[in-house]
Amino acid sequence: MCLAIAGQVIKTEGETAIVDFDGLSKRASILLLPTIAVGDYVLVHAGFIIQKLEEDYALELIELDKEVGLYGG
Repeated sequence: MCLAIAGQVIKTEGETAIVDFDGLSKRASILLLPTIAVGDYVLVHAGFIIQKLEEDYALELIELDKEVGLYGG
């Protein structure tokens, strides 16, 4: 099973973004959504940003992920 994880873009660098996942930062490709900007909440799957999320929905997903142990926090 593969999961898409919600996070917040904290920096963009060319064709990649640095995405914060509750304190853990990882690179993700923005090739599928090149209009992504710093501050956006996104879903990342297999190293690619696949969807931009509304903030309320993203924060709810992050809390659910924490409940099931997906995040360390």
